[in-house]
Amino acid sequence: MKFKNLTIMVSKLRLLLDLHSKGITQRKIAKEINLSRTSLSRYLNRLQSSTYTLDELKELSDKELYDVATGEVYKQKPDRRFEILKDKLDYYSKESDRKYYTIQLVWEKYQEQYGEDAYSYTTFKDYIRDYQQSKTYTYHKTHYPADVLQVDFAGDKLYLTDPKSGKVIPVVVLCCTLPYSGMCHVIAMYNASSDNLFHGISKCLDYLGGVPQTLLSDNMKQWVIKREKNEPIFSDALIAFSEHYSSNIEATGVRKPKHKASVEGAVHISYQRIYAQIRDEKFFSIDELNNRILDLVNQLNNRLMKSKGSSRMEIFLKEEKALLKPLPKTHFLLKYTRICNVGSNYHVLIDNHYYSLPYEYVNNKVSVVYDVETVEVYNKSYERIAIHKRSMSRYEYTTNKDHMPPSHRAYDDYCKNKDDKYYIEQAKSISEATTCVVEIILANAITKEQGCTSCKALLKLYKYDPVAFKKACEYAKDKLTVINSSILKNIMINKVYNSKVTVDYTEQIIHSNLRGNKELLLN
Repeated sequence: MKFKNLTIMVSKLRLLLDLHSKGITQRKIAKEINLSRTSLSRYLNRLQSSTYTLDELKELSDKELYDVATGEVYKQKPDRRFEILKDKLDYYSKESDRKYYTIQLVWEKYQEQYGEDAYSYTTFKDYIRDYQQSKTYTYHKTHYPADVLQVDFAGDKLYLTDPKSGKVIPVVVLCCTLPYSGMCHVIAMYNASSDNLFHGISKCLDYLGGVPQTLLSDNMKQWVIKREKNEPIFSDALIAFSEHYSSNIEATGVRKPKHKASVEGAVHISYQRIYAQIRDEKFFSIDELNNRILDLVNQLNNRLMKSKGSSRMEIFLKEEKALLKPLPKTHFLLKYTRICNVGSNYHVLIDNHYYSLPYEYVNNKVSVVYDVETVEVYNKSYERIAIHKRSMSRYEYTTNKDHMPPSHRAYDDYCKNKDDKYYIEQAKSISEATTCVVEIILANAITKEQGCTSCKALLKLYKYDPVAFKKACEYAKDKLTVINSSILKNIMINKVYNSKVTVDYTEQIIHSNLRGNKELLLN
């Protein structure tokens, strides 16, 4: 068994033996050779308890003396417990690696079987760990320029913030690297679907300015659909992608992350150099996030690597880029086709998002062709009648104004003209207090749309009782910090403005059943 932290230079060992043979105390020896007294005592115990005499120890070679002092070939007195254990080390090592097993469970069975002839748990564990380490081998793979691009998804996600609702949206992160130079590329995507995966790799190849000989990933379902006799069966989309870029494709062994160790390392580095840098930043679109990531990726690739004396970018440009194959003229886009019935709202639903088309096609069937970037709509004659940028916002609408019928277009213009300025002008025509109330509502609204909706509801109260409305606005302006149409209506009905008692409407609107952020409502 190896003893940890007991290494010492052979020259110090020989000096230790020489001083000890002259009868010098351990305190003085420790001070002379700059070694702690505890470590010195342990080394002397090793040397003295070995089968060698003092003179024989001095005659040993450097390696032999080093091994004896550090316990590598420490010759102990015969130990029956070790004689029992040494032939079973392989068995116990394999048992401890079995599913649901631990070294503790294996030791308990070992102790039950051998009783007094069994080692303690700590000693048993040290023997097992040392045996396992002695049987663990790491193969160093030599990488060649422009040979392979390793691809993998990061385990941790990044996040977007919905600008309207403030909801946090998780997004996945794809990492790619060229092992020879260490050149990295990182991109965020809404999900890990095949079209996003190939779009992300295409962006990486654009960033590199060429195509390597081979693309390598693990056995993700977008890459490998199944394995037969250890041979991967690649997906049709991946085969089409590799043909488009004239590149070979490979997959790692099942559960063999070391087969793509370079990209595993790139993921770890991205946590330090990208994730950590933007952990306190907010991003409201995937493009905004990716632009920030690209800045950090450029910093990473241009950062000096002390071990190599150059940056990843320098090695790539000098030794690797010229060996990459040229990019094809067009990007690879995995396209999907769907036949849709056009509803009365002249929109079609594609992956939980609505896209408009000319209203004349209501109640007709159309063909929708879409990829990660665009959505195209075709009629029965295969004429394109609409095109939109792909959106991943769930159950929202992308509408081209030209697709609306004239009445809808006019109403839309009418609604859009009613912005905050419109409601302020309406309030000014009523009274100064009303203007003040409207301005308070607009200032405290979470979104512009919410403020305009609240003002619209409030101004409707004016036509029911103009006098009471004006008095209620005067009361609300002077007495309240939280104002909305419900509170003003309550003031008008109960004629609170005639009462000398101030009513706290904050307590009425902030309660356990109310949705939303109560702190926002109170401010």
